[in-house]
Amino acid sequence: MVIKLPNDETQKVTITLPKRVLQRMDALVPARQRSRFIAEVLSERLALEEQLLALDESAGAWPDEKYPDMQGDEGVERWLAELRGSSTRFAMVLCRGRQNRAARAGRSYCRGPAARDCPPNR
Repeated sequence: MVIKLPNDETQKVTITLPKRVLQRMDALVPARQRSRFIAEVLSERLALEEQLLALDESAGAWPDEKYPDMQGDEGVERWLAELRGSSTRFAMVLCRGRQNRAARAGRSYCRGPAARDCPPNR
């Protein structure tokens, strides 16, 4: 994944890396691209750490006693199955509408990831 960094003002810093890490980076990253590579990797890791911090801070925001049907793995799996089923049904309705419009225009239509789930055009 490549993260486009804004053209922020830069500042030179001195860091110490384990020798093996530096050797691995030297083998993969051209010499004149190291700073950019380190900035991209560090930005990705900082984003991950910020997400983890947000998760920690939001822990308990959804109290179990308000959502007893979501407690445990089985409840979550049931909710996910319902959610996924509703999106499949939506895709089928959407596909049927597209099929009908295409049929009125004298074309066939059913493509994309939901194509295998498309209902027959009637």
